[in-house]
Amino acid sequence: NLGLFSSYRFRGIDQTFNKPALQGGIDYSHSSGIYVGNWNSNVNSGAGFPEGNLEMDFYGGWKTTFGDFGLDLGGIYYYYPGTGANPAAFDVKNAELYIGGSWGPLAAKYYYAVTDFFGAPDSDGSWYVNLAATHDFGNGFGVNASIGYQGLKGGAAVTEIGGNVTDSITDYKLGGT
Repeated sequence: NLGLFSSYRFRGIDQTFNKPALQGGIDYSHSSGIYVGNWNSNVNSGAGFPEGNLEMDFYGGWKTTFGDFGLDLGGIYYYYPGTGANPAAFDVKNAELYIGGSWGPLAAKYYYAVTDFFGAPDSDGSWYVNLAATHDFGNGFGVNASIGYQGLKGGAAVTEIGGNVTDSITDYKLGGT
């Protein structure tokens, strides 16, 4: 898959300073439910990725369905080549485990950081939860919505618009297809 987007946001945090993002990846899924993949995007080094301008995500897991119910178990590793090359900069990377469930048009997913969250000291154990819903009107038209909450631990923090530093952030999306 490949796409050009007006901006890239990760859990509500702008990764490209409102500049375009070229994103793409490749996925493989087996009939057993096992899947692996890689997804990539440009990022802006000023958005917290010193010396880095590329995000590479590697993921894998297992998905299955039981009637209208779905289950997804897996892990994801976020890698930013070039970060940490300068001795004054930190190495940005993150590994998370996740569990997700769905029922018809509703879905929920929980992520748990098993490493320091994007290089912030003592931040393993940070977590994210996302609730989502979709509705298909037919003929290719539909709506989707989601809300997520990122809880940060240890040295991890987010600077919000206006300069407020916080250890949590809420993101949301309302869209149409």
